[in-house]
Amino acid sequence: MDLKGREMGVVLTCVADMAIDLVHDHIVSLASPDQPHDFNPRGLCCGFIRVKMPLNPGQVIQLKDHRRSIKVMIVDDIRPHRTARHPVNKFL
Repeated sequence: MDLKGREMGVVLTCVADMAIDLVHDHIVSLASPDQPHDFNPRGLCCGFIRVKMPLNPGQVIQLKDHRRSIKVMIVDDIRPHRTARHPVNKFL
């Protein structure tokens, strides 16, 4: 639903990723070369939605099921740098 209560589509996937966080309205991962010096990710939930209407980056919508309702922000790139492509010891 959008914030006015209009149905917008169906959630296809959702996953929590502990290696990313939102920094100054930009998603940063452990593998991002532009991460802040003191970067300590709290994690974010990311997913895909099949929508019935165009959405814009920065737009806030509400995801709702039978029990829960959460506000989410539309972004155009949920994972700019993939940590899975780097050896784990690089981050230790």
